[in-house]
Amino acid sequence: MSSEAVAIAIPAAVLLVGWRQLTTRRVDRPGILILAAALTVMGLTTGVIDRDLLPLSILMLIVDLAFAAGAGAARAASVHVWVDERGVAWSRGTWWTVLLWAGSIAGRFGLYGIGLALGLRPEPKSALLFAGVTIGVQAALVAWRGTRIRAMSSVGA
Repeated sequence: MSSEAVAIAIPAAVLLVGWRQLTTRRVDRPGILILAAALTVMGLTTGVIDRDLLPLSILMLIVDLAFAAGAGAARAASVHVWVDERGVAWSRGTWWTVLLWAGSIAGRFGLYGIGLALGLRPEPKSALLFAGVTIGVQAALVAWRGTRIRAMSSVGA
């Protein structure tokens, strides 16, 4: 994927996910997980490892992925999830979710800057991997919460 395509894909994905955060959505739709998987695969094919500084590059990749997963988990915890009277699980992000998204993006820029300061030459396209992981973790945890709440509500019915 060219740098120009990535320059369009990343903001488009952020806008799509941001819009989805504040709308009421069923949690059992796999579309967001498919998007997360596609972003992750695209990110993995961009050269996320700097072979000249291999140990440091691998360490930064681990830190980046851990931050992505943690940010996704934090945002998932901020999403309101409920089950309607028909037993359908729904979700809607809160303003906390939006603030946590801003923190996720700022943190990713910070990690990118740290990599540069340490002498790494990270590909800007590696942000696709971060986006895929953080979106995927959030979506999977929200879906899991919906399933858990639905199961708990059917037991109590």
